[in-house]
Amino acid sequence: MRYDWPLVFPDGNLLVYYFGFWLPPALASKFFPLGWSPYLLWLWSLTGMVLFTGTMSFYFKSRIWIFILVLFSLAPLNVVINKTGIVYFLLGVKEVGQDLHWNCCMAQLVCTFNHFIPCLVFGGVFINRMLDKGSLLFFSSLLLLCSPFGGIAFLPYLAAAIYPDKSFFSDMFRSWNARSFFLTASACGIVLVTALFMSGAGSMNVLLLFQKETDESMILLGRTIIFLAANLVIPAILLYPVFRKSSMFWITICGFAACTLIYVGVRYNELVFKTSGVFFFFLAILCTQAFPMLGKVRKFLLVAYIALCSIFPIRLFMHHAKTFSVTPVGIQKNIRNE
Repeated sequence: MRYDWPLVFPDGNLLVYYFGFWLPPALASKFFPLGWSPYLLWLWSLTGMVLFTGTMSFYFKSRIWIFILVLFSLAPLNVVINKTGIVYFLLGVKEVGQDLHWNCCMAQLVCTFNHFIPCLVFGGVFINRMLDKGSLLFFSSLLLLCSPFGGIAFLPYLAAAIYPDKSFFSDMFRSWNARSFFLTASACGIVLVTALFMSGAGSMNVLLLFQKETDESMILLGRTIIFLAANLVIPAILLYPVFRKSSMFWITICGFAACTLIYVGVRYNELVFKTSGVFFFFLAILCTQAFPMLGKVRKFLLVAYIALCSIFPIRLFMHHAKTFSVTPVGIQKNIRNE
């Protein structure tokens, strides 16, 4: 807002960042007093959420608020796993490795809204098929300016949507047979082996298996399997009867697993942080669609699963709601964590 564009640092390097979301409010701030900038950013963010809710209302109609509730309730079951002591009971250890760093939609909206809101808006347009193939690809490329990892997460969905009759996913899941299972298992195995050697995540570093600390490495592997089983296998089993031939279902389940196993980032696994929001978006769609079609037992279990997931988003919302502010003074207090 205060400098010319492009921004060049004193050492001659250019600003490199996924700045797409920030450009419109920054441009608008050029024509208003500097003190207006937080309000313009808030208005821009609110516009994105209104557009997202509006586009999704075309898809779900009267069930839109159920979808919104499910969307912001879904989260990893890490809190439940840690509080119940399942890891300690099964492995006999405490606090080894890291939790799965899937970022729930509430955390994405609170902490990284600049990447998540564009993903939501694009997801609403995508799921309603509002654009032709060329326009869809064009706007997906624009999404990369706002959220590179979010754009990557949308790629398999785009492939299945643009080539529905010839795509790999449609051909594989149109009829689930031994050949399809073999191809899927082989692909997952290749990704798994490659990712384990590429990964640097503390909870996923299975390279320790080839070192002397075999006890620690097996604990890390066992803990990771527990978290993957709780966070991935449970929703997959609940939704499988309805969506066993749905490419969206299989892309979502496999996407969660793939982003977990590949580490990209310096301090945190940015790939997991950013892509998991997109996968939770599609998982919320699947849960909302499946609910009327499930039997009583699965319906109850799905509600119980979502309720347990919502513990962390509710706690996060209550914590951040107390500090919400768009005033310069309030923003500075939040930056200083006061």
